[in-house]
Amino acid sequence: TAINDLTYDSNLDFHSVNVSEAINIVIDDLGNGLGGVLTTTEANIPITINPVNDQLVLSAPFTQTIGEDRNLILRGINISEPRDITDVNLVVDADIPMHVELNVEHGTIRLNSLVGIDFLNGTGDNEKSLIIEGTLEDINNAIRDLVYGPDKDFNTENVSEALKITARDLSSGYTGAESTDSQDIRINISSINDTPIVADIDITLDEDTTAS
Repeated sequence: TAINDLTYDSNLDFHSVNVSEAINIVIDDLGNGLGGVLTTTEANIPITINPVNDQLVLSAPFTQTIGEDRNLILRGINISEPRDITDVNLVVDADIPMHVELNVEHGTIRLNSLVGIDFLNGTGDNEKSLIIEGTLEDINNAIRDLVYGPDKDFNTENVSEALKITARDLSSGYTGAESTDSQDIRINISSINDTPIVADIDITLDEDTTAS
């Protein structure tokens, strides 16, 4: 009676893609109280636990401030999969496929690394809009310490600017919907008084005349 309809409850976020699981049952009849030879029997019940795609986490820094015509190194951008990547499941960053879109309106974005990065929809590095795919490991290497370069003479006194990031984990090959997260990093660009420029010109005129 005790083992009829027993319940198996897996550990949180555990699945059996890389690690096997089973219920092992050993029964000993204790000689049936008859003083005979003890007999035992054993059964092994394999359990398949399908992985379910969990929510990714996109971390980003707060508002950034730079001067006009200065580049900005954006530190602190990171994508994590805290529930899909665990030691017990033997899943690492290199196992997770990722899709990321980055956009600014008044500058360009230069990635920190291009290793393992695929550009989509005709986009490329050092542009206003980037659409990239790669493993979570390669994506994080690319967006870590990326560089924002504002357009020449642009400032945010009258127009706002922000780096918009959207990350999607392509289901990680697991069941369930893809998870997404997005962040907007506001960028304040202060104006700088530019040095006036006076052009050199040549003047030719006749004696006893004036030039205007």
